[in-house]
Amino acid sequence: MTDALLSVRGIEKRFGGLVALAGVSMEVPKGLVYGLIGPNGSGKTTLFNVVSGFMRQDAGTVAFEGRDIGRASPHRVARLDLCRTFQATACPTRMTVMENMLLA
Repeated sequence: MTDALLSVRGIEKRFGGLVALAGVSMEVPKGLVYGLIGPNGSGKTTLFNVVSGFMRQDAGTVAFEGRDIGRASPHRVARLDLCRTFQATACPTRMTVMENMLLA
């Protein structure tokens, strides 16, 4: 797909002998919202960590708007307007929903 906003090709990530991601490929076209679902331990968080720069892949490529970001640091990825949030079990209670979203 030539108009992919996000392109992930052949991503592999290992933790010692554990293979967390094995040849993961996907594309997200511009203007669409995609969801990623799967059981616990299937590699969803690891894939998000690789795409957002919090982890380095062992193989494969990540491109955002046609730019290779596979080895970019998280702050450089965020400057491209590709951001992630972390699961938080406790949110500040004196903030509005919008303020909580902006906090991320």
